[in-house]
Parts: sequence; C-alpha cells; structure tokens
Amino acid sequence: MSGAPPSTTCLSALPLKMLVRISRHSRIGEPEGCAAMLALLETGRRLRVQLHAVLSHQHLSDAKFAALISLYALEPTPATPSELAMEAQVSRATMTATLESMREEGWVTRECAPADRRMRHVQLTDSGRLLTEETVLPFLAAMTDHGKALTTSQCRTLHQLCATLCEQLPAVSS
Repeated sequence: MSGAPPSTTCLSALPLKMLVRISRHSRIGEPEGCAAMLALLETGRRLRVQLHAVLSHQHLSDAKFAALISLYALEPTPATPSELAMEAQVSRATMTATLESMREEGWVTRECAPADRRMRHVQLTDSGRLLTEETVLPFLAAMTDHGKALTTSQCRTLHQLCATLCEQLPAVSS
C-alpha cells in the first residue's frame, strides 16, 4: 500500500456506467454480475478516498497506518517488523524504514538485537497510541455512519458477499 492518495485517473462513475452499458450489449457473460462488480469498485473507491482524507490529515502513509493499527490491536504484546510487514502487505525493508521513521517521530519504541541494531520487537509509545486513536476512531465512526444506510441483514449479506469475492480473487501483493 502506498501513502499517496488514490489516483485521480481512476475510473469515475461515468466511465463505470459506460462499462456497464457495454457489458450489457456484449456477449461476454452475465452483465448483471459485471454491473455489480463495477458498482462495488466505485463504492470501494469512494471509501478509500475517505480513508486517505483521514490519513493525509495526520500525514500518515498506508504503511504507517497499518503498523499503528496492528500494534494497537496487539497491545500489550510487541510485534516484529516481519509481522507488521505481512499485515501491511509491504516488504520487510519497507516496514523497517517505516518503523524507523515512526521511531524518530516518537510513535514507537523498539528492542534491538544486541550486536547489529536490527529491530526485534516494536511497541507503541503513548504518543503513538494517541495518534492511532485520533486517526482510527474518526475513520471507524465514519464507516459506521455509512453502514447505517444498510439494515443489519444487508450488512451481514454484504460482508458474506465480499468474503466470497475475496476468496475468488488473487491475493493482493506489495
């Protein structure tokens, strides 16, 4: 995941509508399935824009955000850079550089191997914990607010549908 905001060249709602139209006129398969996936793509794009607004307000990259929320969720257990890299879907080298930057900001502490300064375990500082709360809680509140547009049953169905789709799609790689 990069820290840059979503590309402005991403398909907007109008080209997505045109793709739905093309799929209905073509003979490539079930047009309703295509229309549903394109609608999901647009919804995901809009939600991602909201996430990046929260992150840019705090000057956070995706990797820093992933590290913060992973460390916060794992507390009080420290995490290794490898574990955090896997959670953030970035390379170990990228996560090491990210954690070093976060250490310089005072957001994390690290325990190093005695002879070579490699980070072994990382934990949030009080400042890092506060930053995480100031970032995550407003984002989750916004997502909860958006979820109010759906009934509880619709939320469950959407969750199940997304899980089914994720099982069929290739894994995201860094």
